[in-house]
Amino acid sequence: MDMLVMVFVLCIVGLLFWVLALGLVGLEASRLPEFSVVMDGFSDLEDHVARTFNLTVVINNFGGKSEACVGGEAVVLYGGVPLAGCGVQDLCVPPKCSTKFHIVAASGGVGLPGELAERMADEKHAGGAVQVEVRVVSPKHRSFASCMAALARGAAAPPSPCQGVFLSDESDGVRRTADPPGFLF
Repeated sequence: MDMLVMVFVLCIVGLLFWVLALGLVGLEASRLPEFSVVMDGFSDLEDHVARTFNLTVVINNFGGKSEACVGGEAVVLYGGVPLAGCGVQDLCVPPKCSTKFHIVAASGGVGLPGELAERMADEKHAGGAVQVEVRVVSPKHRSFASCMAALARGAAAPPSPCQGVFLSDESDGVRRTADPPGFLF
């Protein structure tokens, strides 16, 4: 009887091991893509000067099951106010791959409101770096990413991870519960 109990326990332990192993493999295989932005450089932030921001967008899709896509526009904001913008090329990264691409967001010569320029100067003097938000909106691919990046001179800025949102069409007042695409980040 003891031998029968031991065989039964070993079978249960073995079954649990395989269920756990398959579950972990499934989780690893279905990781969502990771998006980040690196602030490579920027022009002066004076209120009367056209501003430019050199950015690198990084897409890591090593754990993805489907393509991770972007395409649309990028906007750099401070305090919710757009400072500069640019188009973002359509680009899809296949599963098990990673890529990065460079964009330059420009203001087109529009100056900063005085109050915003003062707030930015105060933040720079207090902490040495100004925090801006970089948004990448991809309507065609139904995605939106928001990343916080520091504007600081000197050492290379670290990548700023993005938070992603799946966009759905609710223009007719009906919320659809379709599964989000695999490129969500």
